[in-house]
Amino acid sequence: MAEKDITNMTLDRIRDVLDRSQVDSANFHISQNLAVAHAESAKLVVNEFKGEVMRVNEYRVLIVVNGEGNSIVNLVPHHLMPGDVIAVLPGSIIQIINTSDDLEIRAIAVADSLFRLSLGTSIPKAFNGHLRDIFLHPDDTGKMVLTNMIECLSQLISTDHAPQSVYSLIAAIFSQVGLLFDRQWSSESASLSNEDIIFNRFIQLVNAHCSEHHTIGFYASRLCLSPRYLGAVVKHASGTSAKEWIDRALVAEAKALLRHTNKQIAEIAYDLNFPNPAFFGKFFRRLTDKTPRAYRETADV
Repeated sequence: MAEKDITNMTLDRIRDVLDRSQVDSANFHISQNLAVAHAESAKLVVNEFKGEVMRVNEYRVLIVVNGEGNSIVNLVPHHLMPGDVIAVLPGSIIQIINTSDDLEIRAIAVADSLFRLSLGTSIPKAFNGHLRDIFLHPDDTGKMVLTNMIECLSQLISTDHAPQSVYSLIAAIFSQVGLLFDRQWSSESASLSNEDIIFNRFIQLVNAHCSEHHTIGFYASRLCLSPRYLGAVVKHASGTSAKEWIDRALVAEAKALLRHTNKQIAEIAYDLNFPNPAFFGKFFRRLTDKTPRAYRETADV
């Protein structure tokens, strides 16, 4: 069966959802570079996009205040519980599978330009590009501090304010997420099995490099392992072969380029490091049951 189409979860689409629903504007703020949502507005957005496979192009932070849900983020399933903090980086692919009726969240989305303007040279290492997503389980104090920061940002942008105040608060929010990440990683790294650490690093590398590198040999080399050993670890840790993980990520990139760019199929084959368009076409059809051209022609139907 073919994979679901990938759509862009843009700030414009979120604004359209909230405008159609006539949500009280006090519950959200959306501009070209920044979105802050909570209470009813955040729940409406989650319900609107539930089930879709989506690419996000902003830095996003979400706090689960109440309720729970299941999602897939960059190929990996996650069960979300109250108190969880999720951060995703631009280019991440997410799917909201289901949520409880009492779901309550706080969330912000920050475009790359505003993110870099706000943080300057002080970008936390959690956001330096080696990760595509971050899942945290802070204590009550950590959750409360981060929630209050997002609430403060919401209140600030609804009043007459100096732009630098917004930049500083955005920087504080992402710095706080970075601090929580550092604390959790220090704690968890001691308890993770070597197999789990290898698998997590493998997924990070696949998400970052699948467009250029399609074989397990590259990833094994980056991890200083033999391809045979890495393949065995990935299969044991996930129940899925390393090659299948690579192919899943690669076809997701291909779908995004076919749907959201005007590039010729030959260009896309070149961008994704296939030897020729025919080889790319065979690969794509094997994974999706469609040719690249057929997918592009029916993607918006």
